[in-house]
Amino acid sequence: MNRRVGLLRLNGYYLLGGVMFLTLGYQLQTWHFELGLLVTELVLVLGLALWIIKSSGAAVGDYLWFQEVKAPVLIKTGVIALLSLPVVLVLNLTAMLFLEIGGGAIMTEMPQSNSFQGAIFQFFIISMVAGIAEEVLFRGVFLQAYRDYFKDYQAVFFSGLLFALFHFNLQNFLGPLYLGIVFGILTVKTRSIIPAILGHMLNNGIAYVLSFMAAMMPEETGTAGFGVSEILETILSMAFTAALALGLVVWILRSIKGGEEKDEAGLKPVGRFDFLPIMMTLGIYVVYGALVFF
Repeated sequence: MNRRVGLLRLNGYYLLGGVMFLTLGYQLQTWHFELGLLVTELVLVLGLALWIIKSSGAAVGDYLWFQEVKAPVLIKTGVIALLSLPVVLVLNLTAMLFLEIGGGAIMTEMPQSNSFQGAIFQFFIISMVAGIAEEVLFRGVFLQAYRDYFKDYQAVFFSGLLFALFHFNLQNFLGPLYLGIVFGILTVKTRSIIPAILGHMLNNGIAYVLSFMAAMMPEETGTAGFGVSEILETILSMAFTAALALGLVVWILRSIKGGEEKDEAGLKPVGRFDFLPIMMTLGIYVVYGALVFF
């Protein structure tokens, strides 16, 4: 193992990335959604990951696992991505339910392109570019760096939590948290971020297609007037399907054989202030969420 970035410095980069995402990223996407999103993913996400690696003096391979993954595992990853759709939907609807009870839920819609070429470009950014950039940062840099300090299951959870917080959206927190944990487990088990990238691409791609199709529907079939009773009814109608899908996801994950166990005797100690930047990011997340939703 070569040089590694320290935990306080790593979390400081996360705080910086979050602030840049909320300010510069937001302004860029307001100016031009597609180009702004592309710059956000390539510079503020992927660029941040590569800068952390470079600044630590480590090699890319020290943080990013790109071991070959056999076809059956990739097929299982695809199935996991499909099964995760109802799980993510129910989780995000649950968050929306609590926000709606508090009077703060917002029906957010992604800007839709008016041309076929524009839709393909959006799909490319949201599915492929975001899938690669975000996995390199969270299942690459952060997961691997956190494994220097925590047990694997703890590192998976923390990297998933950071992934969810980085969206800065109270309604879209539980879904990314779940996906971040699933992708983290896949990464640790396979010793490769390839399955996580594939799963992320499939999840984002399918979600985009479904969103695009929903936007094409007449307004009366959409989500207008989606209140507490409608959200609760949708959750209850999908609860069994989501629970069954979650059970199958767990079963598939357990069927994937993991690599050698990490020697946890050499874990680095966590400093008193190492998580201060994360707490500051959480504070920004809460304040921003309160301003937007309440």
